[in-house]
Amino acid sequence: MTERDRSQLDAEIVERMERGLPARSQEEEETRAAYQRLIDRIGDVEQVQPPPGWEDRAMERWRREAQPRPARRRVPWRPIAGGITIAAVVATVVLWSRCGAREAPALEVAVDRTGPPSRQEAAAVGDTLRARVRVDEPHVELRVYRDQVLIARCPGDDRCRRDGASLAIGVVMDRPGSYEAIRLASGEPLPAPRAGLDVDELVAREHGAQVAREPPITVR
Repeated sequence: MTERDRSQLDAEIVERMERGLPARSQEEEETRAAYQRLIDRIGDVEQVQPPPGWEDRAMERWRREAQPRPARRRVPWRPIAGGITIAAVVATVVLWSRCGAREAPALEVAVDRTGPPSRQEAAAVGDTLRARVRVDEPHVELRVYRDQVLIARCPGDDRCRRDGASLAIGVVMDRPGSYEAIRLASGEPLPAPRAGLDVDELVAREHGAQVAREPPITVR
């Protein structure tokens, strides 16, 4: 059912309520009950007397603020009733999707360069590889490999840093080679490193782990 159909149906239900006609279905009965609860709540609102002189002050303010305005098309209130619920649902979905979009990436890798700021070259010996992973599973590891050989593993390395829901490390790339960081995550204990990056990834996937990899950083 489209938004327009829903609005028209609600308008018909309200009109039938005003005319005192019986509900035609269980769904209409439930819709009527929701509207009746809203009407009852409005009726229970305490009436508060405005302070003396409010009419004169209001008229004076209206005279000051009165400006010519273009004619506005009148909108029937009944179709709006059905649209209120739809608009609220849409707003909730949009807010949820935007919040979800701000979630930290599973794996982030960057290079902290040494030397002058104007240096535009690729990664060089002495630069630092910085990696960060999101910790959202019972078992999460951050591993760094050079030429397929494990050189750092978090947790367990003194260079590891835990910050809330993330795990990070900085590794100085002190020799030429291909450096790569990966993230392993699972609800069960992760298998220990074995014979290199590709084999470790394969074994982890066979055990049901999630694996995130970024392109390697080549140091010459």
